[in-house]
Amino acid sequence: MDEIYREGGSVPFVFNDGARGYFKRLLDSSNFDTMTAYRGRFDNYINELPAINLIKIHGSVNWNELSADAIQIQNNVVEDIDVSGKGMVAPNGQEPENTTLKKHYYEMLRYFEYEMSASWENGSILIVHGFSFGDGHIAKALKRALENRALMVVVVAYRDADVETIRKNLTNCGLRNNLYFLSPKDFIFSSEDFNRLNLSNLNKIITGELNCA
Repeated sequence: MDEIYREGGSVPFVFNDGARGYFKRLLDSSNFDTMTAYRGRFDNYINELPAINLIKIHGSVNWNELSADAIQIQNNVVEDIDVSGKGMVAPNGQEPENTTLKKHYYEMLRYFEYEMSASWENGSILIVHGFSFGDGHIAKALKRALENRALMVVVVAYRDADVETIRKNLTNCGLRNNLYFLSPKDFIFSSEDFNRLNLSNLNKIITGELNCA
């Protein structure tokens, strides 16, 4: 993100990770509802800046839970973080309970559901990469969102075999015209052969760095 800021561009934007503060940046879900705009020197116009909201439903390795009501976003990544009580939801099979008990995690899951259901106005695309939908509560949220036909969901599988695993986790979804799967077999590359659709290759496909048919 810092590299994008340094490179600049014709369209300025705001990066919002949900925190406010200077030396001590605290997370608050209401921060995702804020707006930043350019105002004319003589108050003759207001132009809203595009915003990128970074929402981490399961927490982050740079979050430090100060209390039941305060989460601090730090500038450093905490090594060997104890996910049982700091800034993350532990992958122990009890993610739904932990998510709903933690106010912020619960609110962010609701925010995700709202964004998916609100896309009927002008249509939205959700691209999923690196996630198998093994968390039942998120899988259920996506299945409900898929009832909105204005929403398009593209699931990018790391390996060809992962498609079947993800389909099983998304049980009862069936064949939908707004749910798509991409895996390495869907691409033929002139420059290299590979059997892993990792994030690096995906970025190269999107930017056109890798030529594929």
